[in-house]
Formats: sequence, C-alpha cells, structure tokens
Amino acid sequence: EAAGLHVVAKAHFARGEDAAALASARAALEAFRKLGHGVGEAAAVGLLAQVSLRSDHGAALALAEQAHGLFLGLGDRRRAAMVQRTMLGAHLAAGETTDALKVARQLLSTSRELGDRHGEA
Repeated sequence: EAAGLHVVAKAHFARGEDAAALASARAALEAFRKLGHGVGEAAAVGLLAQVSLRSDHGAALALAEQAHGLFLGLGDRRRAAMVQRTMLGAHLAAGETTDALKVARQLLSTSRELGDRHGEA
C-alpha cells in the first residue's frame, strides 16, 4: 500500500496536481512510517519536498533537508545527493544564491566521489 501511494503521488506530481500529490505523499509517508521502512519514509519526505518547491520554498527546503538527513542516516549517499538537487532548487527559488552555491559545491563533490557523471554534469 505504501509503495502504491508513493507511485500515485508521483503521478499526480507529474500531472501538476499538487494538492493530490501532497495528500498521496503524506499518506505514503505515514504508511512507510508504520511499516518502519526507512528508505520509503525518506523517499516520501523527498517527494513532499519536490511538490512543495512549486509553492513554498521554505517548506521545500526544510523537507529536503529532512530527507537528506534520513538518507544519510541510512548510508544512502546516492539518494541523499538526489535530494540535494531539491535543496539547491529551493535556495535558488528563494533567491539565496550563496546558499545555493554551497549546496551545488557539495553536490558536485559527492557526485564525483560516487562516480555519478550525470550528477556531476
């Protein structure tokens, strides 16, 4: 059920249906938490951050930072780096170019360490 809710949330997000995406992502987050599924929880928080980026940069940043910490806590540096892209976008959307540059430098360093040419680009 949790994974299905996550997929539904992603579909709503892709269609620009932000309210439905947020509702489904929140339901997925709760379901993953009940299951004790850390990766799912972190992914749901990351998706909430992506959806929030369209309307609330501050909330998007806070959620992305939370997801980043969850992924790092799980030892998943690749997914943590993916969430940094949302953090970068939130800083840029808020006009916080200095903070955006810091995140971009961290993301570049991590991408190089992981051998992620796509992330490095």
